[in-house]
Amino acid sequence: MNRESGHIIFTDGSSLGNPGPGGWAAIILLQNKSGRGRVFELGGRDKHTTNNRMELMALIEGLQRLAMLQGWTEIQGLALRINPQGQTLSQIQSGTLRINPQGQTLSQIQSGTLRINPKGSTLYLGDLTIYIDSSYVHKGATMWSHGWMKNGWQTKAKKDVENRDLWETLLPLLEERKKFGRIIWKHIPGHSGIAGNERADEIATGFAKGDDVELFEGDLENYSIDILNTAIDDDVALKRGATRAHSRAKAHSYLSLVNGKVVRHTTWADCEKRVKGKAGARYKKALSIEDEKQILKMWGVHP
Repeated sequence: MNRESGHIIFTDGSSLGNPGPGGWAAIILLQNKSGRGRVFELGGRDKHTTNNRMELMALIEGLQRLAMLQGWTEIQGLALRINPQGQTLSQIQSGTLRINPQGQTLSQIQSGTLRINPKGSTLYLGDLTIYIDSSYVHKGATMWSHGWMKNGWQTKAKKDVENRDLWETLLPLLEERKKFGRIIWKHIPGHSGIAGNERADEIATGFAKGDDVELFEGDLENYSIDILNTAIDDDVALKRGATRAHSRAKAHSYLSLVNGKVVRHTTWADCEKRVKGKAGARYKKALSIEDEKQILKMWGVHP
């Protein structure tokens, strides 16, 4: 079993229709050397967007929230939680609170609000591992972006770089994060049973659908997702591979079921036209005559 240490962020994006309604998700884990940590789930939506934009937004939002957590520190192994929005979470009537691991005054009380010097943080510093299933974001950030900027934000084909606005937001965030530790990229296959990726996908898809998604923020020990286990689930990966192979295989036919009547189509376009907008409609790609029989049996229809 692969179990990660250090700070971790999982990101994912979703667009239903691509373009269409979209959602993004980021899961941040800050943890100290003893393995104690704090988890933050983030998510949001866009009414009309693309999958690539949501993938970019997920990492942007995750890194921006991570930067806001610079004010976190530790006192005797316990996390001292400061609201990154600037609201008062802790108050002391007067005086100066001294957190003194290096003989410095790291915190002062101003107008009754406890303020932590980011440079005094022991929890925020360290390497960050980014788990992402988007080749577009991964390669764009690590390989393509230097050439884009050098060429005036144009590709090798002399076309304008898509989503430039988001890239110009993301790249400085990545550079800023490097001041606190290394960035380690882990490009992973989506829907392969990696717990953090599966949860990020669930959040992003939920927001894309317009669902009310409950987001977790709390101690790692209370988080129900085994986010430190980054091993691929072979059963899930095999199922995903079989699904992808099926989608790529040449179709024998396409079956549609509308109002109890089955129609066999030779093209997907004809099948889609019949089922689109029809309540309760079902459709399936068949790879053979035997496959057709199995589909009809599954639908409870006699050939």
